[in-house]
Amino acid sequence: MSDRYVLDTYSVVSYYSNVFDGSGQLSQYASSLIHNVIEQYSDDIRLIIPSIVFIELMKFCLTQEKNAEIYFEVYKKISENDLIMIHSIEPEILENIIILDGVLASHEMHDKIIVATGLMFGCPIITRDSIITDYSSKTKKIEVIG
Repeated sequence: MSDRYVLDTYSVVSYYSNVFDGSGQLSQYASSLIHNVIEQYSDDIRLIIPSIVFIELMKFCLTQEKNAEIYFEVYKKISENDLIMIHSIEPEILENIIILDGVLASHEMHDKIIVATGLMFGCPIITRDSIITDYSSKTKKIEVIG
């Protein structure tokens, strides 16, 4: 078992389904990994969330009320947790994006950034995204937990 995991947008939306109107569902194992950090502050697991995830979450901010709810119920809880790193784009991630091939070669940039972050840290990605899962199963370059 790894001690670090990268979360994608799908996993954040799934975990906070009460905020995002019941969208998606992670496996019990993936949900428990996230729960142990966010709710119980397990100090043996770290979560890494690429900053692009929060940009993607902005598509849910259709009203001022929803914007405030996402800020206080999701972003604030995550950003104040010392066991969660919000990771920005840096040169090594850009270098990893360049080497991505297969199904990700012509895929959306936000997913490439998420996979490149997982490659940079050498840790699994928690996601149910079918393109990322397909990339993982075909290339064996990164583990996916869904």
